[in-house]
Formats: sequence, structure tokens, C-alpha cells
Amino acid sequence: MEVYAGFSENADHNVGRVIDAIDELGELDNTLIIWVWGDNGASMEGTVTGSFNEMTMQNGIPLSDEMQLQLAERYGGIEAWGSQLMDPHYSAAWAWAGNTPFKWGKQVGSHLGGTRDPMVVHWPARITDPGALRSQFTHVIDIGPTILDVLGIPAPSHVDGIEQEPLHGVTFAESLFAAAAPERHAQQYFESIGNRAMYKDGWWLAMKTERIPWVVTPEALKPYAPGVWNPDDDPTELYYLPDDFSQAHDLAADHPEKVRELRELFWQEAEKYKVLPLLATLSAFFGILPPRPDLDHFEYRGDVQNVMSGMIPRIYNHSYTISADLMVPPEGAEGVIVAEADHLGGFSLFVQDGRLTHTYSMMGVFVYRQQADVRLPAGEVNVRMEFVADAPKPATGGQVTLLVNGEAVATGRMDHTVPIRFSAYAGMDIGRDNGGVVDLSYEDKKPFAFTGTVRKVTFDITSHPSAEDEDALHTAAHHGHAGHGLSA
Repeated sequence: MEVYAGFSENADHNVGRVIDAIDELGELDNTLIIWVWGDNGASMEGTVTGSFNEMTMQNGIPLSDEMQLQLAERYGGIEAWGSQLMDPHYSAAWAWAGNTPFKWGKQVGSHLGGTRDPMVVHWPARITDPGALRSQFTHVIDIGPTILDVLGIPAPSHVDGIEQEPLHGVTFAESLFAAAAPERHAQQYFESIGNRAMYKDGWWLAMKTERIPWVVTPEALKPYAPGVWNPDDDPTELYYLPDDFSQAHDLAADHPEKVRELRELFWQEAEKYKVLPLLATLSAFFGILPPRPDLDHFEYRGDVQNVMSGMIPRIYNHSYTISADLMVPPEGAEGVIVAEADHLGGFSLFVQDGRLTHTYSMMGVFVYRQQADVRLPAGEVNVRMEFVADAPKPATGGQVTLLVNGEAVATGRMDHTVPIRFSAYAGMDIGRDNGGVVDLSYEDKKPFAFTGTVRKVTFDITSHPSAEDEDALHTAAHHGHAGHGLSA
């Protein structure tokens, strides 16, 4: 949480630099600045422990307090928190505190703790009561219409010849100039992973599932399967926000007719704005999947950088081969051939001290490394990394072999692999390792570009002979969060 506070301070400082620059241009008084702090309530996905690496939760890797502490020490201890060595996430308890005085947080669209964020509007030339408050109900979808309104620009009816839907929000420009201006945004639905709310004329109906946001296990989701869950059976809470800013006084028992009215209105709005079906985000847990991909060969040539982590070849939970055609100059070569993500989850095939090397980070929890004991020859060279999976199951272990011109030069085991996704941020590069590096031994040389020529890199994925096994892995790849029984 201290790291997050430091980030907030840093962001505030640098936005201040932008504002100072506008002021130096003499344009600050006539510049409309809208500052929204956040995109939802504070995140509860750090689980009850917090984490040195936020992606461990998304990959379903259960880590105890003791394991978290050990891993944090591995990457530098308390002094390294907030550095590029860790991707920390505060615990759910800190999220709860961060959303005070509102209940709940991210994923919980039924309550203000999951939806309400502070907003500041600065426009000295037009706002005559600086520092004053506005209490009109406003939604983020109103910001676009407000900017168009104050500029006198109509919303486009067509973009590139394609007819546009009408903007869903409404302008709140009038409230900028008059604190007592009427409320323009009279009703609004909210929904996130089945947690939902309906606002109308000051009334707020909260309808929350009984699932805990940071628990996404099969057992926890069983009550929400199609044909089992009836959303209208969820508990309801009713609040009147003009008198109850923090949703402290539940009025549902006193106003059953208002509960019925707002529940029916939610379903109308959900149909109108394509919210349905509810819980589509979790559909894979119930066997509702996109088509299974059948592409098993991927080829990269030229200057390829920053392929999004979700778009890399589907090596997860499969046997696969990475092959590269290289041109090695007479004096030898070093550098990265292909790298995905970073040391907290990723892989790199590279040449170090003239020797072919492969490093694989299983979310920073386990790090595996294989290196050839002979140097690469000069000239046209083919290098290959082969991974043979133990079994068709998530996070499978397996055997690694490195080959140069078809001859094995190193072997090793990887007892655990990443089941879902290496990173939410970093991408895959050919011929270098951009951003945070996979193997910290070449951190001081990053991006550690290959000094020879990478002519081509290919990935070949081995599908399992059993269609049932392949279907099961496809299901697992879309589940996440469920826990894979790893031990450290």
C-alpha cells in the first residue's frame, strides 16, 4: 500500500508538471482540466495476503504468507518493493480501507466502493466558485458529451462512413457554472461480474452476488452455473443517496415497491445496453468457450516488437518448439533471439558468452535455465528449444532440450509452467528484450539486441492426440484463478 501511495504521489507530481507547462504558455485559465482518480473501486484481487507479483492470482497460483515473504526476499526484500523487480498488489483489506467510506471495491458494481471515484474539474476562466462541491449524479460516460457541449461541437453521426450509436451520456456543463443546476443524469445501470445496481432519481438498488471478489474457485462459482443461479434471488439493498452519501442505511424493507421498480428497470436497461447475459466473463468456468484454435505454426520475420502477451503463440500447457535461423558473424554473436515478458513471468531464448541459453520464469516463483556447454559456430546456424510436456494438464512440467544445427547441446527440466498468461503488460520481441528483461543476468545490457542477424523465428505447437485432452486444456486456458496445487 505504501508503494501504491508512492505511485499516486508520483503521478500527481508529473500531472502537475504538465499543468505548470500549460501555465507557462499562459493558457491555464482557459484550459478545461478533468481529473478522474481511478477507473473503479480499489482492487481486491491481491487476495488476503497481498502479492509480490499480481499475476500469480490470475494464473491460479496459491501462495501462503510465508511463500510471499520468501519470494519478496528473493527479489530484493522490502527495499525493492516499488522497483521494477516486483509487480506488487496490496491485500484485499487495504482495498477495503482504500474505498472508505464506501462498501466493497473493484468487481462489485452493486456498491459505491466498486464504482465511485473522485473527480476534479479546473477551468478558472469559466468556473467562478473554485473549491466548491457539486452533488449532481454524474457518470464517466458524461465526460465526452460535456467536452463537446462546452466546445460547441456536435457528436459525430458517422465515423469513416459508419453510423454511430448516440452517445449514452449527457452533458454536465451546466453544473460547472451553477452549483444548483438540475441533475441531468437521472438513471444509470451498473454491472460487473454479476454484481449490479440501478440508480434513478437519487435511489440506488444494490444487487450483489454472495461470491467474494478474490475467490474464483470452482466451489465458489458452483452456485452461479446456468440453470442454477437466479439473479432475482440475490439479496437487495436500497439507498437514497441525497440523504445517505455512503450507503449506510438500507431502506429495502421499508420500500418494497421501489425495490421492484428498480429491479425491473435494471433488466430493461441491461437488455437495451447489451449487458446480458450476466456473468459472461465467467462463462468458461461453465464450459461455454470460444472455438478451440487450430493454428499450431507461427512464423516471425523482420523487426517484430511488443507482441501483446495475450497474442503470443499458445505454448501454455503444451509441448512446443521454438526454432530460429541465425546468421552468426565470424567474431561470434550474443543477445536475445526471442523474449516474452520479463523476470516475473516469461521466457527468453538468447546467446550469452557465445552459448545458446534458455530462461523460463514461472511467474518469478520458479526460474529455470538451460545453457549449452559449447559456443555457437559462425555462419548460417539453426538453433532450437524443444519442450516436451509431461501431461496434458495446466501448469504441466516437462523436459527441455537445446539444439544447435540439430545436435543437442543442453537439457534440463521445468517442473512447473505458466498455465494462463505470463504478463498483463509486457510483450514478446524478436531480436531483443524490450522493457523489463526475462533474465536479470543481462539487465545491464538491455535490450540485449542480437549482434548477428535473426532471419526467422518459428513456433510449433504440438496438439495432444486426444481431442478430449485438447478440449480440457482449452477449457483450463480460459478458466484461470482456480489454483493448480503448486508447492514451493
